[in-house]
Amino acid sequence: MLALYGYGLTIWIPVAVLCVLPFDLLRWGFVMIGAAGSGLFLVRNMYPVLSRAEAQTSKSILILVVALHGLLALVLKYKFFA
Repeated sequence: MLALYGYGLTIWIPVAVLCVLPFDLLRWGFVMIGAAGSGLFLVRNMYPVLSRAEAQTSKSILILVVALHGLLALVLKYKFFA
C-alpha cells in the first residue's frame, strides 16, 4: 500500500512545476486537479483489494484515505505552493 501511495503522488511533480505561475486561482485549479487525479488513482487501485473485506470496513478505509489525501492537498497548497 505504501508503494501505491508513492505512485499516486507522482502527479504532484507536474503540479509543482505549473504552480510556479503567479496566478493564485490557477494554482488552486492545479492543486485540485492534482488532488483529484491522485485520489482517483488511489481509490481505483485500493478498491479491488479492500472489496474483499467487509463492506463497512472497506468503505471506512476508503473514506479515510480520501479525507487524509484531501488534507495533504491542502497542506501542500498552503505550505509548499504558497
